[in-house]
Amino acid sequence: MSKAKTYEQKYSEEERDLMNKVYGLPFNNKETWFKSYEIQEELDLSGAEVREAVHNIRVEAFPILSGSKGYKYATDIEDLNHTIASMFSRIGSIGEASRGLVQSRDRFFGKQLNVNDDEMERFFDRIREAIDELEEAGHE
Repeated sequence: MSKAKTYEQKYSEEERDLMNKVYGLPFNNKETWFKSYEIQEELDLSGAEVREAVHNIRVEAFPILSGSKGYKYATDIEDLNHTIASMFSRIGSIGEASRGLVQSRDRFFGKQLNVNDDEMERFFDRIREAIDELEEAGHE
C-alpha cells in the first residue's frame, strides 16, 4: 500500500512558490473577481503560470471559482456547483472532440482496434451522469 504524497513531494519548490503567490491574493472579498491579466500584472506571471497555480490550488481542495468575470474564492455552494458543472461540461466537450478524432482516424487510416475507445465512452458516460447530478442539485 503506497502512502499519499506530501505537498512537498507533489510540487516542486517553484510550483509551491507560484501557488503561494496566487493563494495570497485577497480572494476572500465576496464581490472581488480577479481577471487573469490582473493576476499576471500583480504577480508578474504568465497566463499559463496563473492557470497552473489555480489548477494546483484546486487540486489541494481550495474552492477557487472561475468564469468570464475571472477568478475568486467560492462564498456559496451555488457558485461552486456552477464552476464544477462548467468544468464537467468542458470535459464532455473534449470527449466529443476526441470521439470525432477517433472517427476521422478510422475513416482516414482504417479501423484501428483500440481498447481505450470503449473505456473512453464509459468515462464520458460517467461525466455526463455527473453533470446531470450537479444540474439537478443546483435546481433543488
